[in-house]
Amino acid sequence: MRDKLVNHAFGSATLAIKDSQFASNIESSIPRSWQCTPRQGGDFCNPDGGGPAFPFDANVDDRPPPPQDVPALPNEPPPNPYPSDARTFTVEAGGTSFSATQPRNSVATYTWTDGEHPEEWLTSASGSELNRTMTKMTVAAYGAATETISVDAGRTHQTIDGFGGAMTDSAAALILGSPNRDDAMNRLFGTGPGQAGLTMVRSPMGSSDLMADGNDFHTYEDVRGSFSVDAFASDRRQIEALQQAKRIVGSKDFKLIGTPWSAPGWAKRGGSLRARGCGIEANELDVRQAGAYADYFTKYVAAYDAKGIKPWMVSLQNEPQNCKTAMPTTLLSASDSVVLGKELQARLPGDVKVLGWDHNWNDKHYVDALTASGSVDAVGYHCYDGNHYANQTTAVATYMTECSGFTDSSANVEQNLGWEVANMLMGPLRHGSKGSIYWSLAQDQNGNPRLNGPDACGTCRGMLTKNAAGQIEPSQDFYYFAQFSAFVRPGSVRIESTNSGDVSTVAFRNGNTTTLVALVSSHHADGGKAGSDERDLRRHIVQFDGENVAQKTAWLVGADGYRRWISDGSTFNCLKYDAGMQGPDSLPGGALDKHINLEHVWAVCGAYTMGARSQLEVGTYIKSGGGARLTLTADGLRALDTLGETRWTPPGSGDRLILEEDNNLVLYAGSRVVWASNTVGSGAAWLSIRDDGTFVLTDKANKVVWVSDTGTRDYRRRIVQYDGDGAAQKTAWFVGNDGNRRWIPDLPTYECLRDAGSGNAVSLSSDVLDKVPNLTDVWAVCGGDRIGADSALEAKGHLRAGDYRLTLSATELVLTRNGTRVWAAGQGGEQLKLQTDGNLVMYDKEGRSTWATNTKGTSAGWLVLGTDGSLRLYDDGGKQVWSR
Repeated sequence: MRDKLVNHAFGSATLAIKDSQFASNIESSIPRSWQCTPRQGGDFCNPDGGGPAFPFDANVDDRPPPPQDVPALPNEPPPNPYPSDARTFTVEAGGTSFSATQPRNSVATYTWTDGEHPEEWLTSASGSELNRTMTKMTVAAYGAATETISVDAGRTHQTIDGFGGAMTDSAAALILGSPNRDDAMNRLFGTGPGQAGLTMVRSPMGSSDLMADGNDFHTYEDVRGSFSVDAFASDRRQIEALQQAKRIVGSKDFKLIGTPWSAPGWAKRGGSLRARGCGIEANELDVRQAGAYADYFTKYVAAYDAKGIKPWMVSLQNEPQNCKTAMPTTLLSASDSVVLGKELQARLPGDVKVLGWDHNWNDKHYVDALTASGSVDAVGYHCYDGNHYANQTTAVATYMTECSGFTDSSANVEQNLGWEVANMLMGPLRHGSKGSIYWSLAQDQNGNPRLNGPDACGTCRGMLTKNAAGQIEPSQDFYYFAQFSAFVRPGSVRIESTNSGDVSTVAFRNGNTTTLVALVSSHHADGGKAGSDERDLRRHIVQFDGENVAQKTAWLVGADGYRRWISDGSTFNCLKYDAGMQGPDSLPGGALDKHINLEHVWAVCGAYTMGARSQLEVGTYIKSGGGARLTLTADGLRALDTLGETRWTPPGSGDRLILEEDNNLVLYAGSRVVWASNTVGSGAAWLSIRDDGTFVLTDKANKVVWVSDTGTRDYRRRIVQYDGDGAAQKTAWFVGNDGNRRWIPDLPTYECLRDAGSGNAVSLSSDVLDKVPNLTDVWAVCGGDRIGADSALEAKGHLRAGDYRLTLSATELVLTRNGTRVWAAGQGGEQLKLQTDGNLVMYDKEGRSTWATNTKGTSAGWLVLGTDGSLRLYDDGGKQVWSR
């Protein structure tokens, strides 16, 4: 009974129980680290490392005399403990209504069970210190209410998963090395009086920037095949701290999020753990290693599971747009994240979730691409660029996964309280977050320890702080979080509550208990606002604002979010004026580096070829020497030949056509594949379009490895040539109305056909030309005096002999002498053909016979126009078989 009473928290009650063993029990209960020396009136004890000294004599009753009873006045309110600028507000919550006064720069938690009066715990700031820390207060109104807060339990929102912090190596080293280690861990994870009741822990997978050893820079598998989660002392510390945290929290509510600060060097494009530069693809995840890297996560989950701390969730990457050279980082584009997320979903146990983004609120477009792909279960946000938590997605679960207070602003407690509660906790929760996680759970008073170099956070304040005396004690941030975590337990459901004036609120329901957290501050939980540039810079030309040269380097930010170098003025003008790209926008380095620079990859517009990792954007094109174009339009890909005719293009529309590193040509709409050439592993290195409108992939040796579908082509009444003919005088053919091509024997015939409406020759690839039947040893006819077997006179063409001309048109076949009509067949057509069966036949455009000599079976020879105006048909033996 004595032990139960001694261990019970009586608040300010004075308790003493004395029996024959009391003195010895008191003496034995003093911690061994306290040094006690005899003195008159009792032992005098001092704790190691400082602390209060106190005399104690078990035989002396040194309690103060009881106060004299003072009769209370009827209905007298308690004295007002707050300054005159405190806010009084009324809470209307269905069957519960009450008024409360709360000082400025404070956060209070009100809880009540249905039908009962609320209780209040208050943390408040005055100047440079907290003057109340989770202090139990009497709910009372000291003046008339000026604001009304409505709480509606009928309007429910997200279910809360919990609150927590990151067990960095710095935190683990400080806590585990502290003489009050257990007290510190219980402070964080316990649920007793003055304890925070945290349930979520974010755990770096390998090194982060906050490390006990300033040179500890590693992942779990720096050398491929050497995977281990406990090869380093820092790894073992973290595991030990996480195991203790889970024992305190319990298996049911403990939630561990594993987060890599960097992929191993072998999984990055540059092959190195340390980035050689920022904003470049060398520090990017090599998406070709996504499967192997997903296996790395799988091994991590299995290893931690074996140690009793199975992760609840894994993050794709801490801050995928943050590049540093003196701390572990890895860049992930939105498309990289989609690929990696899908690989993880395919490999991880079904109860391990995948978290994406894990960065600031300032890139909604990246998040939208990620959530639209279905490759993540949740999205995490950080608070280091603005406070625009209204940007949070509603497509998947969201969490505030990192935010920190800073040692260089520790004295500005009033502002810290308002900003942190509004932006780390209340605001994100009001906009859908299912939990909030502070950055490092412990640092010393100077923000140490950390990695050496300029990139690690040197001013991050821990939720617990190691003070100058070596003791671990709560920082101001502990109390801001505890006002939520100690009362809003996992499984609570956020319900609707209103803000009013300087009073911001968030409310929760758990069973028949309602919890309302109220912030009184000039900082409001009202949606926040943008920090740096939040514009969608895709399809923008961008430049670095720190480059002071006349001709600045420029890049195009593509639909995939990557930067590609604009190599010359003609490309710039094509992008700007033909394709309608925005800009140029001058950006600071940080904003520019959000878009990974693909070194040695060019932006394309108006070029003759497109290489690997380059892409066509909507409005851009590549062209052939003859003027054919392959253009990506809003309606889809369009291939136009030199005649301006649309040739075969793949179905569907997209926002980018890219030649992937795996040699596949892919049309994407966002992250969705619309069409692909299916040429993975073919060696394709270049995309080009030919004059005939076919587009081809060639390897580095210029060998064609793929050709687009030639489709159905109509080259009737066109002069065609082979695009591979390198002769000065190229062979040419004329394609007749029957679809056959006939050799053009000389320049006069070529010019006659051209002037008759066929135009200049069309250059065709062998893939297309070979599909146009070639009548061997059959000549095209125009301007001569005869037609041979299988030859034909085409519409608008003519035969000529002396003063006579035989002309074919769609309406008639007519013989004239110096322009005067001499004879007509009475019908017209598109083609007058001497068939091999001996019949001279006129056909219309659809191939129907409109007139004939009816000489079938006589064997074809020649139709000859004489200088006397005669028109005679001969068989192959020279015998005349018809004349006009």
